[in-house]
Amino acid sequence: MEMLLSTKGITICLIFFVLSLAAAVEIPLSVSQLPTITGQSHTQVAYPFDEDFTIKCEARGNPQPTFNWTKDGKPFDLLSDPRIVTSNNSGTFVIQNRGIINNFQGKYRCFASNVLGTAMSEEIELIVP
Repeated sequence: MEMLLSTKGITICLIFFVLSLAAAVEIPLSVSQLPTITGQSHTQVAYPFDEDFTIKCEARGNPQPTFNWTKDGKPFDLLSDPRIVTSNNSGTFVIQNRGIINNFQGKYRCFASNVLGTAMSEEIELIVP
């Protein structure tokens, strides 16, 4: 009986060891990959006296993903307002706080796409009191 428990314990330890190795494997970017969201903003409250508001969406994939946004379920063009500053090879953008920012209030969602597919962020809500 004691031998059986010992063997069972060793087996469980080996299973956990193999699973931990599998979780640590990183796929090289030379291999084609679906986009994967690697970082994003969460709900934010934007106060009128703050300077800038960053809405973050980062993703990886091969080929490099392109980014699109929706606001309140409708396509959102990051070039629609000169106060929006975008980042190269990133979905992250900054809203520069110059004057009235109420029109930026809403629920945003990021889409990272390449030829293999599209990854979607969680909803990011920007609240302007």
